[in-house]
Amino acid sequence: MPETEPIRPAQATYGDLFEDACDAARNAILLPHRRQLGPDEAHAELVGYQQFLRTSGFHLGLLARFHHEQTGEQRHLVNRLTGISSQDCPPSNWLRAAQALGAGHDLLATHLDSSQQPKTPEAEDVVTPSAAHAPARALTELVMDAVSAGEDLAAAAARSQRDLQPRPIPPSQLSELRRWAASLLPFAKAATLDVSRTDRGEADRTLSSLAPAPLMRVGSGSRAFDSQLEALRVLSQLTFGQARGQVPASPTSLRDLALLGVSVTNPDFSWLPEPSTVLARLDRAQARDHVEAAHESWFRAAQDLTQTIVGTTRAPGLYGHAIEHLRSSEQRGLGIRVALFAALPRLGTDAAAAISGLQSQNGLVARAREPGHLSLAWRPISPAHAGELAARFRDAGTSSEVAARTVRRILSAQSSSDRQPNPAPVPSPSTRRDLALSRSAQR
Repeated sequence: MPETEPIRPAQATYGDLFEDACDAARNAILLPHRRQLGPDEAHAELVGYQQFLRTSGFHLGLLARFHHEQTGEQRHLVNRLTGISSQDCPPSNWLRAAQALGAGHDLLATHLDSSQQPKTPEAEDVVTPSAAHAPARALTELVMDAVSAGEDLAAAAARSQRDLQPRPIPPSQLSELRRWAASLLPFAKAATLDVSRTDRGEADRTLSSLAPAPLMRVGSGSRAFDSQLEALRVLSQLTFGQARGQVPASPTSLRDLALLGVSVTNPDFSWLPEPSTVLARLDRAQARDHVEAAHESWFRAAQDLTQTIVGTTRAPGLYGHAIEHLRSSEQRGLGIRVALFAALPRLGTDAAAAISGLQSQNGLVARAREPGHLSLAWRPISPAHAGELAARFRDAGTSSEVAARTVRRILSAQSSSDRQPNPAPVPSPSTRRDLALSRSAQR
């Protein structure tokens, strides 16, 4: 393997970047044993080594906030790693490991707010104690290996300038490296022992699939989306913010969301594979029933909004652009259809929370006749009325979850049957049997 490789593209997932960091660090650990280093190369590896350990400390601290199990030894290790000085680094294997790990750290940070709490729907789903434990354990063990390799790196750097005067790497720098590597070793061993004792059963690797949070573009170019999936991620992010009072909501935006749900749950199943067995036909009929129920639920959720109930606030224009992009697409691929079905349950739940938030701020109003007056006046709707509207969206989300589950089952069954080899044809016992089967199939 080459000793240095380019880091993956900017849209790599957290798992891609973490894997890159581990590969680069392992290459850096083995480098002094593979060949003699030159003085400039040795100096670059030394500086990059410090940068990697410092970056590891910050990332271990972040992961520890998720699995809530940082012991005293782990805390001491994090404090010592983050206390390592940082300086400009020339290219090296250790620098590449630090950059890949830092990119993964920044990717995770795009999904968190200032208090390190999830601020995107993806993060709320995957940033969990069980998901964060796997990378925390792997990184702690990697830091242990890196700290143990500190003496080898210092020895290789000393050999690289043995016959040079003056020596490019000051002896004091090598002594300092040996000293703090030796001081780190007990804490690294203790932290590694702690994470190894924690049995999580089967590793939860959902965090590996986390991609950068969607970029919320504003201005004249906000109508352009690179793909339908990007539009869906932006819409999910905005509804997530509306549910938490971070993004303005309006009855118009919620109505448009409900109409998107109506469009997605259209019981026209022409995009699903045709059933080939009796059981598949039964599954398809059951799926149609569930999808029709979700279709009706989303239709009920759209009623009254903007007709009898209006709002005093406006949602961001980007919200409407995302829904318009998703609804105006004449032909949706199978992947985006499945993604839309999977997103509907959360969209319904978040919309229900947004309605409750609007009502608490008197953001939903309807015409009502006041006692003693003949004219109608706009007045905030009652909490009970808002609760009924919110319940419609919750019902839409619940029914959509059932529908999405049945659709996934159909696709999974089709995928399994596609992987199975075709059975050898069985000779028919008689022509009369052939005719009977043929007529049965026609019925």
